[in-house]
Formats: sequence, structure tokens, C-alpha cells
Amino acid sequence: MNRQVVALLLAVCCWLCALASGQVLENAIMLPDTLGPLNGPYCLAWDDNPVHPRLYVGGAGGFYPGQPPEDSGGVIVAEAIACKRLARIPTGPVKALCFVAPHNKLYVAKLNTDTVEVVDCVTNQVVSAVHIACEVPVMQYNARCDRLYCGGSSVSVIDCSADTILHTIPVAASVFALDSARTKLYVGRDGPLTVVDCTGDTVMATIPEIGLDSALCYNPTAKKVYAVSGDTLFAVDTHDDSVVARLAFPGLVPLLTCDANRNRLYCAYSGYWASIDCAGDSVLVSYRVGVTPAHIACNAGRDVLYTTYTAYTPEVDLFNGTTGQYETLVYLDGQSTGITWVPSLDRLYCFLGCPRFDGQL
Repeated sequence: MNRQVVALLLAVCCWLCALASGQVLENAIMLPDTLGPLNGPYCLAWDDNPVHPRLYVGGAGGFYPGQPPEDSGGVIVAEAIACKRLARIPTGPVKALCFVAPHNKLYVAKLNTDTVEVVDCVTNQVVSAVHIACEVPVMQYNARCDRLYCGGSSVSVIDCSADTILHTIPVAASVFALDSARTKLYVGRDGPLTVVDCTGDTVMATIPEIGLDSALCYNPTAKKVYAVSGDTLFAVDTHDDSVVARLAFPGLVPLLTCDANRNRLYCAYSGYWASIDCAGDSVLVSYRVGVTPAHIACNAGRDVLYTTYTAYTPEVDLFNGTTGQYETLVYLDGQSTGITWVPSLDRLYCFLGCPRFDGQL
């Protein structure tokens, strides 16, 4: 039945001008309310092919009387630059997405199930399904071995050429960090931090000192993995998987983003964000914003840090990443529920839970 719906909003903020010229909200994609809430950064995937860049947005499903669960959620396909909706893939409620460019496939981890569906991105059709040992909240593609790592109560490894399970690693996972140079996957959840050798998909090390890992970030310039555990930021040298630094921050939150160009890491803690020199693992700048950031993202090409907040602040704030100086802000049409920076598209994507009308379905 055709009806008007309240929509979720995916705002697309494009920073193509110099900072001095100001920033603008470039475009928006209206998402039907039946798509439901978006599960953080893992609900967005993209194909950055310059000929036809695409966005894939996965929804966790709506909750409406009489609506079958399989009719909600799914994946919206949109042009990444013009933001025109192209298709909706009826996968049902989505937990996480991962685009695998060599095969032009989208892997869709379904909410509250043990299934990962495989979408052919030429036809936008589900072509197969892989049954995993558990629900999958996080996925990581390793191009060196053409494998997809699906984390949950264990880690299942999918051969992306055949879409079959190669191995199951008995390690729980909710966050990943990949050192592609050494084909090592760092796996965090309730601790200890685990290191997986991706050549044989075996556990090669554990780091008991780092437990309750809530965020991981790999800096390829420093060749270090950074982990948030409690109020401590740990730095791990990926050469021998040793802890080389510990930085204490009161109220440290699970937000990390890296500027590999400048060998720098950003984190957020109680009312502040901070930049870390990854060569010496020392604090470069600590900037008080008053409200603890809810999301952070780094534009290394322009030396900009973006922050959003949870409490009644429908905006993105921009800071100079080197000096910490506040530059400007961009007002959003609603409260941000997540941001993702895509370097190859030179765009910041902001998820908003903003009520808007979306015409007829």
C-alpha cells in the first residue's frame, strides 16, 4: 500500500573548498522509515570506482504493527556523489556490510541471524548465502588473501572467490584492525587482545595486558595498533606485538581515527579530543570541547578533524588537526548518529535520525 513515511536521513557533507571559504551540507539521501535504524559505521559500505561510485546503506529494520520483519531493513543503493537512490535490496534487517571490490560483491550480515548474504553489485541481487556460527557484528576484508573475516562469538573466514567457509577461529570479536603488510588481524572484544596470522588463520599471539578492547585502529606509518581499554590508550608495535606505550585519559571513549600522512592518532575523552604523535606516543594537542564527542573522523588530505556530539548539537565541528584550532561548523538537519570519512571520495557521510517526508513508496 502506498503511503507517506517518515524518513531517516543520510546527510552527505562534501569538503571541496578551502577551510576559509566555509563548509556546506552538500546533499542528502532520504531513507524510508522501513529501513529502520542504522547500526553505526558498519551499516555503510562503498564502491569508490570513479566511473560509478556507489553507496550501500544497511538498515536494522522498522517496527510497525502487522509488518513482516522480512519487509523491513534491507540495503539502499545510491550514487555516492549525486546521492540519487538507485535500488533497494530486500535482505531483511542488517547488522553489518562489507564491499569487496575485486569480486564486485556486497556482503550483508543479517541482524539476529547466523547468515551473511552475498549481493552481486552489477544486478543488486542476492546470489548466495553463507551460514556462520553466530551473528556477525563486524566484518573485515583482507585483499592479500582474498578472505572476509566475520566476527562475533567466534571468527569465521570466508573464501571470497567461492563464498565458502575456510576456517573458524575460536576467538570472540566485536572490533578488528588489519595490518595488511604483515597479513595480521587484531581482534578485540572482552579481552585479551588477540593477533591472528591470516596466512593460516591461526592465533599467533595474545596480549593479556589489553582487555575489554572497545576500539582498535591501525596506523600503517607507525606500524602500530592502538587499543582503547578502560581509561588507557595502548600502543602495540605490530613487528613483535609488544605494548610500547600506555596513555591514560579520564573517561576515554571508544573512538579512534588515524592520520597516517602525519603519523598521528586522534582519540576522545571526558569533554576533550586529543591528537597523539605516533612516533613518540605523546600528546600533541588536547582540546576542550565541553561535551565528550560522540563521533570523530579525520580528513588527512586537508588536516581536519570532524566531531559530532550526542546532546542537542545538530552539527559537525571542524578543527585544524595540527594546531587544534576550531575552524567552523556545518549545521545538520537533525542529530547525528554516526559519521564516516571516505578519503577516495573526499566526502564525510553523516547519519541522521531526522524526521522528513519521503513521498510515496
